[in-house]
Amino acid sequence: MYIGKREYQKENGYTFLTDLEGRVTNGCTWMCVHCNAHHNVEPGSGKLRGYCTRCDGFVCPGCADACVPLEQMLENLEAGMTLDQAMRYRPVVVPFTGVKLPKG
Repeated sequence: MYIGKREYQKENGYTFLTDLEGRVTNGCTWMCVHCNAHHNVEPGSGKLRGYCTRCDGFVCPGCADACVPLEQMLENLEAGMTLDQAMRYRPVVVPFTGVKLPKG
């Protein structure tokens, strides 16, 4: 699937849409690596999409502000955050090496 000027990505899904008059339209979809929502591929539409280098995948405009994968967002919601807060919060994890912790 062609996205952007030079980037290729494998399709993540396929849609069949039927309107009220019975006309069927179909096409490929791509999946946001943060919220796992599927979006229709519309080459040449001019819609802006982001790319997360940490997750190595395309993101929708709603998820482009911060790198918060779906599992982390669900944990944030379970902790009592609002949806807007949950979509933007990712805890900082700092690895410690060579530190001896006291037993106890």
